[in-house]
Amino acid sequence: KRHTIFNYVFLGISGVHFLVFLVSNNYVFWDTYNQWVQIPSWALGVVLAFIILISKFKKEKDARLILYSLVILLATMLNDILLNMALYNFVRLTSYGFVFYILAIAATLSNRFVRLNTEVEDLNRNLENRVEERTEALNNSVVDLEAAKSETDNLLQNVQEGIFLLTPDLAIGDHHSAMLETIFAREELGGTNLVDLLMEVADQK
Repeated sequence: KRHTIFNYVFLGISGVHFLVFLVSNNYVFWDTYNQWVQIPSWALGVVLAFIILISKFKKEKDARLILYSLVILLATMLNDILLNMALYNFVRLTSYGFVFYILAIAATLSNRFVRLNTEVEDLNRNLENRVEERTEALNNSVVDLEAAKSETDNLLQNVQEGIFLLTPDLAIGDHHSAMLETIFAREELGGTNLVDLLMEVADQK
């Protein structure tokens, strides 16, 4: 997803936490800051993660895997919090939940890497096929153009009229009938100004 102001605020808060622990060596302060500031701020990241994962839950299996692992991690953290509050006695599980979460991320990254390679291979194969198809189409177009040019040249060579194209500045085009050269008794008429040509063969009147 694109980063929003919320993302930058959360990253900024994380940076503040890092600086606080970097510059202070007071364990009591650490414990108080961790309990009342840092851990509650993590809720922002958890909420953001859940919003993104739930929005992608149906479309991407990677999102489902990460969401399941995140739920397991939060469950193990809740277990340890209740243990710390002496509400009941059980085994601490957060370290196991965190390992499971990291493994889920690693599996997701490896799956994406495999899919990326597969897509690249498919693109390469399709690219080769497309290049071949395009080359064949271009070759066919060249053949068609050559055939059309041959027909046009044949027509211009055998027609008994002086046919030519005229440019906006009244110059005769390069392609014209052979009869035109006979009419004007002159070869290589392409590019010649028609008015100048007519002045050579007609009087002023």
